[in-house]
Amino acid sequence: MNYRGHLIFGFLLSAFIIALFEEYFYPGLFPVYNLDYFIYAVITIFIFSLLPDVDLKQSKISKFFGVVSLLGLFFSSFFLVFIEDGVIFDTGEILSIFWISFLLLVFNFYSSTLKHRHFTHSYLFLVIVLALLIPVFHMTDYSLALLALISFISHLVGDKMPLGSKNF
Repeated sequence: MNYRGHLIFGFLLSAFIIALFEEYFYPGLFPVYNLDYFIYAVITIFIFSLLPDVDLKQSKISKFFGVVSLLGLFFSSFFLVFIEDGVIFDTGEILSIFWISFLLLVFNFYSSTLKHRHFTHSYLFLVIVLALLIPVFHMTDYSLALLALISFISHLVGDKMPLGSKNF
């Protein structure tokens, strides 16, 4: 499945699960009518629907992480050097952005040494990524982590579908 298929399948499966939870299990778990939450949800689904293919240098998510990490390093360095603490962001938030960007850049550089559909297509990889992201973004409701889980699983299921399209 190509990246478009992974995105479509990730968004459809996530929308189905959100509707299922809203109707039958836990109404209000996903506050999608809140614009801030909706934006975070879309970004989460976008990233985690493509994340397992980060081990391919030519994949869209690898290119995205490369650009985002460089921009994050540039802007966080700029804010740390030229902007007074607390004016726009506090120093802790800037340092978090800096380190996340740095780790993305390092991982993106070394990800091409990984074999495709091995470590990054495992649940261990998902658990490690979520464990690193939950404290950084101070997720208190964990519904975004659930969306990340759904989107990641949609990628793994999508790779098993015999659709006749070649992978990245």
